[in-house]
Amino acid sequence: MAWETRRGRQYYYRKKRVGTKVVSEYVGTGQYGQFMELMDLISWQEREEELRQFQELVSEEKQLAEEFRQSQMKAAHAAESVGICRRRGEWRKRCETLSL
Repeated sequence: MAWETRRGRQYYYRKKRVGTKVVSEYVGTGQYGQFMELMDLISWQEREEELRQFQELVSEEKQLAEEFRQSQMKAAHAAESVGICRRRGEWRKRCETLSL
């Protein structure tokens, strides 16, 4: 998004990608061009804020997943210490130990 000078006049253009090429899209000139520039700036800021919020959610989710994993490990160790073990994904009251 930029103002371009052509033949001594200012024109507001948006740049957008079409396939592998960048294409200029004429938006306007004068007050209308300034208005559209402000609208583009506002929508850009909104997208940036949404991206920031999304990144915060992702980092929070990773932190919660790690805390959940650690609590599962602690619970498994506590259960095993009192004689409860997991066999084929199912918790059993007593661990069967093999004595050779």
